[in-house]
Amino acid sequence: MKRHRNPQARLPKPPSPDNDPTPARAPFDIAGGVDHLRQIVSRADAMACAAEHQLERLSCSFEDVNDAADDDDDGGARGMEHLAHLLGAAKESARTAVYVSGQLAIQLAKHRRSA
Repeated sequence: MKRHRNPQARLPKPPSPDNDPTPARAPFDIAGGVDHLRQIVSRADAMACAAEHQLERLSCSFEDVNDAADDDDDGGARGMEHLAHLLGAAKESARTAVYVSGQLAIQLAKHRRSA
């Protein structure tokens, strides 16, 4: 018999349960996902509360312009930067909570279909 110029490569055997390279899927941890979401929402709530307190402090310091201790111009700017940082962190936490809740909903839908 003649040899082919370009012989076909042999295909590997299809995976059987004994030699399947894909690991078994870990079950979806609903409690862990909900707890993670709860922590993110709590973080957003803490940042929003801190921003609210910072606003109250700033409004009080702007009302007390006659007080000699509040005469420092840098204190108001620092307070506004701190407020901006708190609001940015709260916004980021809220966006993360929305993303995680979407991922959790997808996983729950997959879990229901497979059950």
